[in-house]
Amino acid sequence: MSGIRPLYYWDACVFIAWLTEDPAYTQYLPGLEEYASQVDRNEIGLVTSTVIRTEVLPDTMTASAAARFGAFLKRRNVTEAAVDPRVSSLSASIRNYYVKEKREGRASKIISTPDAIHLATAILYEVKEMHTFDDGGKGELSLLSLSGNVAGYALRICQPRPTQGRLAGM
Repeated sequence: MSGIRPLYYWDACVFIAWLTEDPAYTQYLPGLEEYASQVDRNEIGLVTSTVIRTEVLPDTMTASAAARFGAFLKRRNVTEAAVDPRVSSLSASIRNYYVKEKREGRASKIISTPDAIHLATAILYEVKEMHTFDDGGKGELSLLSLSGNVAGYALRICQPRPTQGRLAGM
């Protein structure tokens, strides 16, 4: 369908890596810049949850990075989705699913409330991909490991990579 921009979802860790140019994510920065440039050119849309404002703290970054974050969220093709009853209900359903999986011995970890909210928002907004670096290192279930099946919902979850050959070195 021409004229419809694909939607992507950015988790908090993606915003933080992009805004702070975190050296731990150097290999992903070209991809992040590419997606940000595509947003600037209105070629794609970006969705995130209002929870992002609790997770991305401007006082932990430079003033210019904080200003960049604020300006980015104001773009017309960036949707900052509220945690409304639909999101709350679906995020609770996702958390319940993984709590049950753990209780019944099919999983060893559960999903945090913020992660469930991000997943629910991405599912409800029918994004093409949810971008994250969350590999479960915090003692919680890895979001990356859920790609393709989030409590029965199809959602592609991946690390942001350059999509154009010129940035990927192809």
